[in-house]
Amino acid sequence: GVINNTFNPAVSGVGTHLISYSLTLNGCIGSVTKALIVNRTDTAGYTMPLGQLCLNELNPMFTNGIPAGGVYNGSPYIAATGSFDPIAAGVGKHTVDYTFTNANNCISSVSDTVEVLSLPVVQIASIPDVCANGVASPLIGGTPSGGVYKGLGVFNGAFNPSATGPGMFNIGYSYTDLSQCTVVDTQTVTVYNAPLVQINGLSGFCENIDTFNLVSSGSPLGGYFTGKSIIDSLNYLPSTILPSDTITYAYSDVNGCSNSIDKIVLIHDVVAASIASLNSICENDEQVHLTGGLPKGGMYFGPGVDSLAGYIIPSSLTPGNFKILYSYTSVKGCIDTASGIINIKPKPVVTLASLPTVCEATTPFILTQGTPLGGSYSGF
Repeated sequence: GVINNTFNPAVSGVGTHLISYSLTLNGCIGSVTKALIVNRTDTAGYTMPLGQLCLNELNPMFTNGIPAGGVYNGSPYIAATGSFDPIAAGVGKHTVDYTFTNANNCISSVSDTVEVLSLPVVQIASIPDVCANGVASPLIGGTPSGGVYKGLGVFNGAFNPSATGPGMFNIGYSYTDLSQCTVVDTQTVTVYNAPLVQINGLSGFCENIDTFNLVSSGSPLGGYFTGKSIIDSLNYLPSTILPSDTITYAYSDVNGCSNSIDKIVLIHDVVAASIASLNSICENDEQVHLTGGLPKGGMYFGPGVDSLAGYIIPSSLTPGNFKILYSYTSVKGCIDTASGIINIKPKPVVTLASLPTVCEATTPFILTQGTPLGGSYSGF
């Protein structure tokens, strides 16, 4: 293994080798021999090429240097443990050295190249805020085309707010280029609560009521009503529909979220009231009981009428004609009213002239002192 005073360990190989040194001086030869030990060197290598990395790969670690236990080096962005920082390294090719030192302090090194790849420019298109009761809407406009949308409430490329409920949610557009580098661009979408809409009251109406204003019946205030009997957005005419009607109240809030609610309203029949012809009475009659109103159980109203007692008091009125109303309320609370005329006749002005003084034996005679004529006399 020694050639021209040069020892080549690779030629000699691992083991103990005797190395002799001889010198001839003044014709005399002197020599000495000693042992030289050649230790084994473990050859460093890579189990596979380092290949390529994307610029955004998180905490890549080189682990394919052999034998295990060596150190990596080559630049400030490669740690001895093999941790590599692609962002610090930047796009391009970078040399990575692997050095292994064995127990005999024999050192071996190997180099390879890793390439840091640039990333695609990915942008998600603007996604409008939506309402929790809205329908699923397709997500489009992400560039480059061919990417995939991801996030809570995203199904088959559409965002469904009913699957998320109210809140703020991140929607991502993920794109992978031909080099298998992936970039995700995200946007926050707000899902607003749908307004809570109610119809207050309105359980039923009588068919004969006038137009009913609904302005305070919808909650929150500010919405509008629709239905067959709605003559405009806030006025209701129930007599046009029997026996029931469906009305709808719709409301939109400041976020542009709308909601509506339906309610079935019962339209009650009215029991028709009637009043028979009223007899004339005299102004000096006592209380006169009013009759002839149908169905029975209603109430009378009018001048001189005690509605609770059902009487008219003629003495409280002057002679003449007066309108008497008969009002009947059905079991559903619907009221109908009929009217009739009652005549209050004046009492006659009666006088009686002075009567003569007569004797007990006087012959019976006819009384003629009363006026106007046609009256009758009574007495004892």
